[in-house]
Amino acid sequence: SISSPLTAENGCSRLSPYLAVGCIGMRELVQAVQNRRRAAEGRWKASLSAFESRLWWHCHFIQKLEDQPDMEIQNLHPLTEQLNRPFDEEKFEAWKTGNTGWPMVDASMRYLIANGWVNFRMRAMLISIASYPLALPWQPVSRYLASLFTDYEPGIHYPQVQMQAGTTGINIPRMYNPILQAQRLDAKGLFVRRWVPELQHVSDQWIFEPWLMPRAIQENSHCIIGEDYPAPLVDFAAATRRARADLKSVRDSEFFTTAQVIGEKHGSRKRNSSRRMTGKKKARDAGQMTLF
Repeated sequence: SISSPLTAENGCSRLSPYLAVGCIGMRELVQAVQNRRRAAEGRWKASLSAFESRLWWHCHFIQKLEDQPDMEIQNLHPLTEQLNRPFDEEKFEAWKTGNTGWPMVDASMRYLIANGWVNFRMRAMLISIASYPLALPWQPVSRYLASLFTDYEPGIHYPQVQMQAGTTGINIPRMYNPILQAQRLDAKGLFVRRWVPELQHVSDQWIFEPWLMPRAIQENSHCIIGEDYPAPLVDFAAATRRARADLKSVRDSEFFTTAQVIGEKHGSRKRNSSRRMTGKKKARDAGQMTLF
């Protein structure tokens, strides 16, 4: 239930703000979870085990920033500085206000603005959309999100933002498709209609791609694209193709050599000792588990 914004609100622990400001200590929380898990059975026991693993990852990510504080402002992998991501004020303003034209993206941003929290999957999608199809630099994106999160924790925030923006060199780039995410996580459009009321009269057929509605249907739905609700800022398929080509352009032998060094410093140490990884695969898989 933690992936969908419809269920994550109640399915997640919601303890992150209390951890971030120190109302609850990590040691206290781990011990409480372990005590509860010993008495639990079935799926609840598995859920508590998964939750405890996230607490360990919480500390792992904080250690990343401890080891390299400049990741707050500098790309973790220096060659990703070559990515073509100029700051575009118009795109940034549309993204930060929830007016990109992609309903699931806009609903998630508006929910975050209203509540100071949104589930991890939607956070990852927001950063991915800003970084790939919109090709925005991650630094202003990071600062804006930090200003909204009630659970802002620098040690988690900056490594996670760079991971989702594709600038670590050791993680597989995740280009979240906002239409597919909506179809999987908000199949009936309940979340979208609640947080993007401009679309509340749009039928299920068009709710996640309203820009494809014929003009007559737009009028009947009381939603004229370009007037009541924007069209997407860019063509998603074409923009992500450009983003992939841009990433590919910097991934030469030097890139993977540097990525391997980064992986040795920042990657997870929890790995099967019998599993041997070298070269591209080793650099790509280091630290792939995320809090998102």
